[in-house]
Amino acid sequence: MTYDPIPTVDALMALLADCADVWDTPDRSGDPVDILDHGRQVAAVLAERHPEDE
Repeated sequence: MTYDPIPTVDALMALLADCADVWDTPDRSGDPVDILDHGRQVAAVLAERHPEDE
């Protein structure tokens, strides 16, 4: 699966703002997950595993 890159920081911030107070239910646990918090967790993992990637 490929995605188009987010073109600007403003576009990224708008996308993240749209995720506030949105919940999803993952397939495995069944517990609801806040999409914004999940996005931040993924970003932190990526930053840790790929520090050379801006």
